[in-house]
Amino acid sequence: MHTLTNEGFFLSPSGVLIPVKGTHIATVIFCPEAFGLSREEVDAVYKAHGEIDYYEGKARDEILRSVLQRSWIRLRRHRERWSVQSDRLDELTQERVRAWAAQVLCGIGGYIEEDRYIEIVMEGGGDNCRHRASLGEWARPLVAERPMEVDYCSIEAYAEMQEDG
Repeated sequence: MHTLTNEGFFLSPSGVLIPVKGTHIATVIFCPEAFGLSREEVDAVYKAHGEIDYYEGKARDEILRSVLQRSWIRLRRHRERWSVQSDRLDELTQERVRAWAAQVLCGIGGYIEEDRYIEIVMEGGGDNCRHRASLGEWARPLVAERPMEVDYCSIEAYAEMQEDG
């Protein structure tokens, strides 16, 4: 298992953990269809802002906001905390974060978080909510009858699953 240090991930609406390819925006640009976007839509946003592809500016913010509005969750492991961003911090989003937290402490996709006390800073962009708690607190047993499970795959495999299903 690889101990997490500075990795980034997306958590899909269906509960699939997907590692990013460098940056979150690069992953979306690499495979926009997996996020419900087209190449043309992505290019149009960059053109509207007068920015070049992969640039981390206003177009990036708009595209990632659009992805989060489609119920995706953005995760990034920093040195001393996890940053978790979603559109809303509603009950379903919190359930998905709890499932991810429990899974990452046990290991997923060859990665494991060894620090159960690391802080998670969770933000909902659409509802302007913010919540701080440790990973271990988020990983507490789920209240739901059937806890959500988190799977793991590459963005290419996820896009292929979307085409097939």
